[in-house]
Amino acid sequence: MGQRLSRRFHNYGRNGPVTFGLAAVDIVLWDIAAQRAGQPLHALPGDAGRSEVPAYASLLRYGVAKDVASNTATAVSRGLRAIKLHEVDLPCIRAAREAMPVDIPLILDVNCA
Repeated sequence: MGQRLSRRFHNYGRNGPVTFGLAAVDIVLWDIAAQRAGQPLHALPGDAGRSEVPAYASLLRYGVAKDVASNTATAVSRGLRAIKLHEVDLPCIRAAREAMPVDIPLILDVNCA
């Protein structure tokens, strides 16, 4: 049903109020399904055997190398074990890499450039 609704409302945009409204309906329907099943929501989509889900920091595009380095270091200090950047400027990307341990993955999302 979600794909059908997304296609039907495609002309109204793929973000903003329409997307937020569809997301709200989706959340409510999952919540109702979990209540009816008498199970926690995380058990419905499949195997609920995971005790942890890895998380990463998805930072904003700052465009200033020292700001990127500072925010990267803050994310690492908070325990995040991967960093995703939206930077397209090589000095900013380099600043992030230098501000974090080499064993932490650096993810680049440049599709919005």
